[in-house]
This record gives sequence, structure tokens and C-alpha cells, in this order.
Amino acid sequence: MAFAHHRTRVERLLYGGFHTDDLTRLFLSMRIETEAETVKELGHFIAHSDERFSGVTTDMTKEFFAIMRFWAPAYMPKADGVMERHYNFQNMPPDFGSYLVANFKNLNRKTVFEQTGLKQRDAIRTFERILPKFSRYANGRYHQVQYLTPPEEKLFVCLMSSMNTKPAFSADRLYGEFTKELLRLGYLRSGETAQFKKIKPALALFAIATMHGCKVVLEDGFESRLHASEAADGLAITSVSNTPTPFIPNLRMATQMFTTNLPAKIWCGEPLRKLLQPNSHTFPIEEIAIELRDNQRLEAILPPSSFLPPGPAILPLQPRTQNSLRLYAGLSLASLSFLLSEGLQRVIARLRR
Repeated sequence: MAFAHHRTRVERLLYGGFHTDDLTRLFLSMRIETEAETVKELGHFIAHSDERFSGVTTDMTKEFFAIMRFWAPAYMPKADGVMERHYNFQNMPPDFGSYLVANFKNLNRKTVFEQTGLKQRDAIRTFERILPKFSRYANGRYHQVQYLTPPEEKLFVCLMSSMNTKPAFSADRLYGEFTKELLRLGYLRSGETAQFKKIKPALALFAIATMHGCKVVLEDGFESRLHASEAADGLAITSVSNTPTPFIPNLRMATQMFTTNLPAKIWCGEPLRKLLQPNSHTFPIEEIAIELRDNQRLEAILPPSSFLPPGPAILPLQPRTQNSLRLYAGLSLASLSFLLSEGLQRVIARLRR
């Protein structure tokens, strides 16, 4: 009976009108039947829409903030206001170990090879020898107890000076795995794949509407909120969380967790388009409900009066990393310029003009 129901829903997606409930029912069922990571992930988001403790998005979010919470406090202001990173290898913070593991996992292999000359297999072996050369004090902080060999030192310097951010998954990957699983389960037939491509944009929008507003629980007691956003390449899901430092106690950082190439001006209603613009409002976007309508457009669900309660201002900035990364801080530009790196200071200078 379930097969007949799912086949009927696929047929309606192919030849009838678009209904979000068809995708909802398919993903809820397929999350149990599939090992495809993105299909299982979106099904779990539907089933647990308020809070996520596991899954590829949660893992990538934890790794990103493990990296950023290590990097951000290490920046110290010089007399001229320019930021420099300072490390004392005899007194490293308690998250030093988790930072090394997360950064090595996410760092671009090309970057590792260019800076160390190590191919992936050699880099893995070398990395496994680094952390054991540090021990922990009773308070959890790390200190170096053995010298690093030249290859280990090169890799260590690379890990301490470079980082890479990347999304958990993309719309292209989701569509590919979803289609493959529909074929495997018999809900979609091989001769229908060309026709099925028409739902690819709607599938990406469905993922955004599903993930928007969800809370991801991090390992350090903080939490991250996922929200719809518009990046240079198109609509996305962004993960944002508090990343306090001694100098910016209310610093927030964010990165994209799901990416598409769909422009908001085509695929979003006007109220939502305005809300996605930087500095267009003072109410956190993750607190605004959105939905995918049957006309395959994302819309904001606003109160009848369209009243937006006041909230802390969010300032988006674009530092230099290997991928899209944003920092948020609800504080003045004067305070920011004192605390951020040279690349960000140039952005601030342009904003002041």
C-alpha cells in the first residue's frame, strides 16, 4: 500500500500540480529506507523541525564553530588597532584538540599540499602524530611536551594559520541523491528522470523552508540557529551562533550550510526578499516563519499588521577565507575596527564612507 501511495505522489509531481505535502510524505518515509545522506538528513529535519542533535548539518555546524571559537579569541589588538593572533603552546585552550581535528577534516587538501608538500595519506599519518605530543593540565588546557618533526611542524603551522569553510550539502547533491533513491525504490521510473528535473528548484526551496528556524545544539553549551539567507550565488541556509571573545562579548559568526543557485528575486515573494537584504530590518530573520507555497515560491508568514518587533542590529561583514564566511556583531563600527583583521578593516572603511 505504501508503495502505491508514494508512486502516486511522484506521478503527481511529474504530471500534476506541485504540492509540498507530496515531498513531505516522501522524505518522511524515505529517511527510514535510505542510506543517502542528504535524503535522510532532510527527512530528519521534517520529523524533528525544532532541534537537531545529529546529522551532517549538525556535524558541519559543530566543526565550523569549533574552528571559529578557537580562532576568534586568539586575535589580540596591537597598539595601532590591527589584530594579530597570539598562541602560547604551553597554555593552549581546552578546545585546542577539537579545533585541530575539525580544521584538519575541513581544510582543503590542495592547501595542505601547497603548504606542506604532503599528499593526503601522508598528511593523515602526520596529523595522527601531532596531538599526542601535547598533554593537558588539570584545568583542561593543553601544553606541548614533545618537539614536532619538520613534517609535523609544517602541518601544524598550516593548521594554525589556515581554515576552510564549506556547506553541509548543496541543492545539486540533494536532487541527485533524491532522484537516485526514488529510482532505487521504484517510485520513479528511468524514463521519467528528464521530466522530473522540473521539480529541482522546488526541491531546493522545500529544503530551505524545512531547515529554516531550526536550532542546532552544539557541544560547548551554545546553540546555532539556521535561517534562510541570500548569498552571492543564490538562496541558502545559514548557521549563526554567538562566538564571544574577551574583546567582543556579543560577537556572532555565521556560514552557509545549504547552498543553491536560485536568486531570491525570482523564487521569493517581495516581503521575504526585503527581509533577506542585509541591514533591511532589526528583527532576527530566523524568528520569521517562512513557507513554500504551491506556486513554488518562498513566502514570509507575517502578522496581519506586518509589524516587526525591534531586535539587536546585525552587521554582516565579509572576511577573507577560502569560502563564504560572515561575522555578525551588534556593536558600533568603531568597536569593530579595533578588533577585526586587516581585511575586515578595509570593509569597515568602505562602510564609513
